[in-house]
Amino acid sequence: GKGSDVPTPRVHSANHRSDTDRQRAWCSRVQATQLDPCDLRGPGDERAPCCASVSNCKDLAVRFHPTSPSSSPEAQKERVPQKDATIAGTERLYAGLRESTVVSGQPHPDVLCESPVMQGVSLPVLPSGLQLELPSQVVDEAWLSSLQLECVTYAVKRFETFLPNGCRAGYCLGDGTGCGKGRVIAALIWHLWNRGIRRHVWVSISADLLKDAARDLEDLGAGVAVVNLGQLKSYGSPEKGSCKKVLEKHLGCGRDGVIFLTYSMLISAKGGHSWSLDPEVTRMGQLFEWFGKGKGEGLICFDEAHKAKNLAEHVFTCTKTGRRVLQLQRACSRARVLYSTATAATEVKHMAYMDRLGLWGPGLPYSQFADFKKAVERGGLSGMELVAMSMKAQGMLSCKTLSFHGVDFSVSRVKLHKQATEQYDAAAAFWQRLWLAFSTYLDRREGDTSWNGGCPAPAPQRRKRTSRWRALLLGLFWSTQQRFFKQLQVAAKVPTAVGLAKKALKDGNAVVFSMWSTAEARTRERMLSTSKADASKEGSDSDDALEDVNGEGFLSGPRMMVEHFLERHMTYHRPSGSEVRWAKALVQPLQKELATLDLPPNPLDTLIDELGGPTKVAEMTGRSHRQERVGRNLEYVKRTCSMPKGASASAVVDAEQVNLQEQLAFQTGQKQVAVITEAASAGISLHSDRRYKQNGYVPKPRVMITVELPWAGDKAKQQFGRIHRSNQLFPPSFQLVITELAGEVRFVSAVTRRLILLGAMTKGDRSSSEALDALGDFDVHNRHGAYALEALCECLRSGSFRGSEGDLLCLKGAGRQWSSWAAFAKDASNKLKAIDFKLGFAERRQSGQSALQDPRAISRFLNRLLMLEVHLQKALFEAFFMLYRAAAEADQVSGEYADGAEQLHLLHGRRVRSLKVKSQEVVHKAADTGAATNYVQVHIDRGVSWEEAQEAARKSARGHPLEGFYLYSPPGKAGKEAVLVLARPESDLFENAQGSSGNCGLLVLRPHLGLSKRFAGKPVNAASLQQFKKCSTAASKHEAKMAWQQQFNASLNNCIHGQRGAECPEPGKCCLGSRISEEHILTGNILSTWLQVASSLNAQRQTNDEVEHLVQRRMPMVRAVTDEHEVIVGVAVQPDAVEEVKYVLQALTASAASTTAIQEVSSKAQASPLAGNGRSMDLRNMIVAELKSFPSKSAPWRNWCQVHDYLRHAGKVTFAPDDLFAVQNAVTMLQNFGTVQIDKGKMSLLEREGQPVVQVPDFQAMMAKVSPEGADMMKRWQDVMQLAKDGKSEDAGKLARSIAMGGARTQAASASSPPQKRAKLE
Repeated sequence: GKGSDVPTPRVHSANHRSDTDRQRAWCSRVQATQLDPCDLRGPGDERAPCCASVSNCKDLAVRFHPTSPSSSPEAQKERVPQKDATIAGTERLYAGLRESTVVSGQPHPDVLCESPVMQGVSLPVLPSGLQLELPSQVVDEAWLSSLQLECVTYAVKRFETFLPNGCRAGYCLGDGTGCGKGRVIAALIWHLWNRGIRRHVWVSISADLLKDAARDLEDLGAGVAVVNLGQLKSYGSPEKGSCKKVLEKHLGCGRDGVIFLTYSMLISAKGGHSWSLDPEVTRMGQLFEWFGKGKGEGLICFDEAHKAKNLAEHVFTCTKTGRRVLQLQRACSRARVLYSTATAATEVKHMAYMDRLGLWGPGLPYSQFADFKKAVERGGLSGMELVAMSMKAQGMLSCKTLSFHGVDFSVSRVKLHKQATEQYDAAAAFWQRLWLAFSTYLDRREGDTSWNGGCPAPAPQRRKRTSRWRALLLGLFWSTQQRFFKQLQVAAKVPTAVGLAKKALKDGNAVVFSMWSTAEARTRERMLSTSKADASKEGSDSDDALEDVNGEGFLSGPRMMVEHFLERHMTYHRPSGSEVRWAKALVQPLQKELATLDLPPNPLDTLIDELGGPTKVAEMTGRSHRQERVGRNLEYVKRTCSMPKGASASAVVDAEQVNLQEQLAFQTGQKQVAVITEAASAGISLHSDRRYKQNGYVPKPRVMITVELPWAGDKAKQQFGRIHRSNQLFPPSFQLVITELAGEVRFVSAVTRRLILLGAMTKGDRSSSEALDALGDFDVHNRHGAYALEALCECLRSGSFRGSEGDLLCLKGAGRQWSSWAAFAKDASNKLKAIDFKLGFAERRQSGQSALQDPRAISRFLNRLLMLEVHLQKALFEAFFMLYRAAAEADQVSGEYADGAEQLHLLHGRRVRSLKVKSQEVVHKAADTGAATNYVQVHIDRGVSWEEAQEAARKSARGHPLEGFYLYSPPGKAGKEAVLVLARPESDLFENAQGSSGNCGLLVLRPHLGLSKRFAGKPVNAASLQQFKKCSTAASKHEAKMAWQQQFNASLNNCIHGQRGAECPEPGKCCLGSRISEEHILTGNILSTWLQVASSLNAQRQTNDEVEHLVQRRMPMVRAVTDEHEVIVGVAVQPDAVEEVKYVLQALTASAASTTAIQEVSSKAQASPLAGNGRSMDLRNMIVAELKSFPSKSAPWRNWCQVHDYLRHAGKVTFAPDDLFAVQNAVTMLQNFGTVQIDKGKMSLLEREGQPVVQVPDFQAMMAKVSPEGADMMKRWQDVMQLAKDGKSEDAGKLARSIAMGGARTQAASASSPPQKRAKLE
């Protein structure tokens, strides 16, 4: 369990610790210090410091230092870079962690690690007064490692922060499975208990984890009692009656301690009172009253918090669990909320339940979760990584994982034997006939009014109801189809999986099978129907009758699925009970054919039987009954923990404790094989635990054989974490069994994609999910898959394959099934159309329904493949995957990245020559969290040497007539320059899919700029190359070599003007055409400051409302990997906006440091008659007046920042965000109206005959974009502008005041309008 994650040298029983003992326990203090650790000893204690001390770490940009120093020589030895998977041509490096660099203490029992991105994010500095109320033994005897103490410390710090809405801030304990999160939760509870906060809530996923929760507290020596809320056998107030007595029995007279409950119990209620807080009708109400009716300040821990991830924006589409978790947080605003899960969110939308993190809400940059979600999703995977980075920088997230050094991942492919192939083909043919019959059934039943008793509803209502009914049945059909073929595939893997298990057992390992489904619902339904007659005759209980049912073989799960579908959803009986002849004629032949099909038995039962039965295999599932072999017969019996002969454990235990007993039998070596499904995929430990090494028994290495992957990436990660945990003797091995069936990619690809998203969202790195190395080839749910699908459909429709037909295995060799692509396309097209898959993407592209716009197109295609015969689906997927790889290669060369983030280290798929960090600095620190926002400047060398160009020409040779070296004479230069034209690989395959035409596949490589798709602003094609001279002779190639080398060397320190001997307009500043380019990046804590810097990042100035819209709409993400393999992820800043961005962030820091002074000045500004909407106008007049006081009416102001700085020193504005925006808008409007101009570092006031020059905007173009009312208003303002331009200021003022009075009346009338509409009216 979670308690076994760290060694436990000594265990104190809660019964032997009095309150006096706890009060005398010396409390440890965590203190900030500049240099040396703080030696804090208890009275008379001459040992090592009792707890962690804090040393200030240098704030760095988001960079990875594989050998950064730690707090001890031992930890330094452990911080050895570990090489992992290869991405984008660079090795992914992880630094091993044994000790914290912030908090001192004992090393962790196993090596942990962080992703390259997160490794470089600095944690905020701890305050000097922070105190942990824990005894010194916690550190001295290694009950908590320093890494666990680090989590406890930052969680305590975070809990002392309050959000703008008045709620206490929460903490996300996102460490990977097996890192010891349970011990951290127990430490937090004990810390609060010693502070006098005595009531806490622990919500988890399973009642089986209650034992682990109690042990975590006991292992720390905490005398805190734990009770299951389920002990309260009835609803009612916990402060009186029987409920009070139960709590006093388990928690003592004060009823203080920890209440443990599951998520299913959290949502339980009497009928019709699901959301009430009344303890008489809901469990939530009982918990709420016991916790102080919203006034409790204890810990509410959501263990395995991912259970609440499905909290959608709309009430009708979210789960009860998600809504209850959110309701509990909002009802207990002062409680300390901890989210503990290794898989917090697979996608951004899954974060909605984390209401206490302070990433959205009133007074925050994102007022609603929907705004936060849109902003992050715009950034793609890099946006998700940025969220994790910002959370760690603010001290609200821990996301370490166990090191995978020594862990082996492999994929075992199953080749189907003849019987399995024939079995699958027969099932596919049956489902094709079932689809045709089901389509007919839907059409005929839709028009048959007799199903409704002959009383049809009115036409509009009938159409609406029929549409919903049809959609529901179609969804049921396709979901049954998926589950049917998934079970077929799992059954086909059983012989191979059994062989792998026997080999692993022979090699001295213990084996864990991971599956997902048990087919218990259908099995129990069948057994109940079989035993119903006997039970009614004898009057026995149904469960007793079930145990009397015998059989000759294991039931077939796939067969029972189809039987259930036909009986329930293709019924031929009306509600009155009468038969419908045409429906019976459709369904009965299908039922008879199904009975004759050769379908495999339930895979779970077969697997257990093949490996020795229940006495040899520990089954940890959620089913209550199973078929067991008794002699030659099979009996359907209640599941118990059947032990081998001579075992000391009880042979039969209570049903609720079966999984725990089976777990103990496996962990102690009484059983060498275990099978887990969803019910045992979270929380439990099956690793080779050191604590079981006793009495001569040594736990064996673990091998997990994954026979069936779950649908979700987070659940797959939870399963992997059962055998890879802290305190293990041996690193485990993972073997994923996959059939050669192309349709299985449907399931594996979905999980792989979710693992990528999960790594980006929870670990700050899309590549941090441990299984991606083995599963990476299966991810086709991306833009490359969409391109390949459109190209495949076009090839099938046209009958011609744009690639090489000879490369397709189905069209060559002795075993080929088709003579040509045209013959194959005809058969495949007919089959796909027959099972409702349309090929016409080309026609639907104009209406936005192409595979590129339809996120379900690839899943739909892979679903339909499941219903095809083995040879046909294999051939189709072979063609699809060939096109997929061509698309991926083409995009790699062109540099088009799938997640929307610019890769600075790649230039059109080619690694740049060099990328180095030139400078970095901390430009802002949040006042409440200490989180740092960093500015990083990188230098990128884009140059390509002659040797590299020749190598590129050799590798990229495609036989295109235009590829090769060229010479051309640029204007104004006596000499010539050389370029290399390359053909984009397989570009002709995707010409139609991408809607392009012509020679779009050509790229140009230049010595100073690298690879590009355009030359001189034009696409590279035959027309643009006419003025170039192709180098086809040895002499011309030598000339090209000399020209290439000359420009390559000259471009290192010169712009294009210097390279060509021309005069440069900005000597010393111009970098046009230089090999070296500068990029400016903001990293670290970005999200909390994004609102303030968004306008500075935008080239065109915006109003406040437009800035807020910009924040929700765009986040220019970049990602870079330096030459030292350091990863930088952040937001790009334009060179001309760097000064403004840095000024804004530094202003925010100063603003937080001088809040009082700002409030005083701001109150004076608010008292001004021009406050509010007139603030910008007031500042415009102020700026004009200041300019008039300068000689020549020019001031040394390069931008609005310097204007603000000048006015701030004059005491007229502050660093408050409102003043920053107001000055920025004032300067922008003065420039737009031609009142001032900024040139050569000066701002000048423009005047003509004593009057400011006002440029009249293009009102005609503006009026064309607004409503008639707005156009009329704009026309009147146009008259005002014209009067002002003509010098008739009095007339202009009168008309302006008249319009303003009318606008004021409009504003008053629209005061009750929604904010967006009101903003438009204003």
